[in-house]
Amino acid sequence: MTAFYRHPLQTMFCRFDRHAPDRDSVHWDGTHYAAICSLCSRTIRRHAHRVWKEFPEGRA
Repeated sequence: MTAFYRHPLQTMFCRFDRHAPDRDSVHWDGTHYAAICSLCSRTIRRHAHRVWKEFPEGRA
């Protein structure tokens, strides 16, 4: 079963910077919770409860 089949609208959400974290990859980086998006594999950070946004590695 593919990720698109499980969450048909989630790929659209990723395009609008609304991501779903892979729960096994969530960690505290010192200021925020960080993870990998379970659907698009981008680096994301938690900004508020259930609000995950993309965070490129090169940005400080």
